[in-house]
Amino acid sequence: MKKILIFCMFSLSIFAENNYTNALIKEDSPYLQQHAHNPVNWYPWGKEALEKAKKEKKLIFLSIGYSTCHWCHVMEEESFTDTEVAKLLNEHYISIKVDREEYPQIDKKYQQLYMRVHGERGGWPLSLFMSPDARVFHLATYISKEEGYGSDGMMNMLPSFVKMYQTQSKKFQQRIDKHQALAMQGTQKQSAKTKLTLDVMDQFVKEAAQEFDGQNGGFAKRPKFPEASKIALLLDIYRIDGDSQALHMAELTLKKMAEGGLYDQIGGGFFRYTTDEAWQIPHFEKMLYTNAELIPQYVTLYELTKDPLYKRVVIGTIAQMETHFMREGLYLSASDADSDGEEGGYFIYSYTDVYKGLLEKGLKKSEIEKTLSYLGIEEDGNIDGEFSHAHITGDEVPAQLEEVKAYLKSLRKKRKKRIMIWRVHCVSM
Repeated sequence: MKKILIFCMFSLSIFAENNYTNALIKEDSPYLQQHAHNPVNWYPWGKEALEKAKKEKKLIFLSIGYSTCHWCHVMEEESFTDTEVAKLLNEHYISIKVDREEYPQIDKKYQQLYMRVHGERGGWPLSLFMSPDARVFHLATYISKEEGYGSDGMMNMLPSFVKMYQTQSKKFQQRIDKHQALAMQGTQKQSAKTKLTLDVMDQFVKEAAQEFDGQNGGFAKRPKFPEASKIALLLDIYRIDGDSQALHMAELTLKKMAEGGLYDQIGGGFFRYTTDEAWQIPHFEKMLYTNAELIPQYVTLYELTKDPLYKRVVIGTIAQMETHFMREGLYLSASDADSDGEEGGYFIYSYTDVYKGLLEKGLKKSEIEKTLSYLGIEEDGNIDGEFSHAHITGDEVPAQLEEVKAYLKSLRKKRKKRIMIWRVHCVSM
């Protein structure tokens, strides 16, 4: 029977009415619809916009993001709803918006170029400046309106690039040539037919060990992503030839993630990444694919070790996906990091407020102190001023843990979780 991939959209927001409407109003993408009433004259990716840039000899500003991206929201609020920035873009650029969920191949192409240019991961929003014939001469991620965050800011960059294009043709061409040369480095693909021999597995383990964080697990400093595929391969290598180093790297990483702030200790499920090395401070966005990729690795590790921690993580993650990602039999792809306009506000706690609430519920002071200490909810906070994000701090599980977690869950129900747009991908037979 033939399988048909259907893209469905589930909207959980109402767009504010205003005086501006651009070409994105005709698009189906939730992300593009978010920008349909910006004063920027956005165009969707396609022939019309690219030909317009050539015909009018205007530079191209290409912005790639997705509907639940926190810094995409920030850049929109700072720059794309700002009439000063919009004036500069509309006069001198053809502005194009791309939804990475709609065009993953475009996003992948330019994320790879960003890595080659800057020697580090990119991210979203991805901001590209291109010649009228769509050749890149500058890449960045989030750009503030004014100078800051390590960049010149949109108000400085936009006119400076126009000036370079119009009056410094040699310098402009050199910038294009540099980026084209780096882009060409990725055109020579290695053969995918290499056999998985013991030598290949040994080499992979050695390379992984060079990146491995022996204290916290993981394979980077910060930001730190779960890298489920790398963990999966390490576990496979262990099961094939018993490589204890491969198991150690996989197990330490999965354990530290499960105990840290990357995992939602109260509601279940994993956030997308953390901004620190110890897996404590997450970017509070949850992605369906992140959780789906990690579940099999925790199942495998539980089968190997029988550690109940990994079983709890699997059960909690599946329950979270069923509860929060399921709508009318379909899975939503992501939840927003923002809550009431604040990143992570839905997930963090005030020690004083929680302590007082638990006293009123009848728990003893010693029980409260022990349980909150275990969950890393501190008087002085651990993430944002006086607020704390839960993580496991010890091996001894307090007797009142589930009671306290139930109370913390009840507090979340009183909070507004700002969900801009959630996209659903479903398959019909």
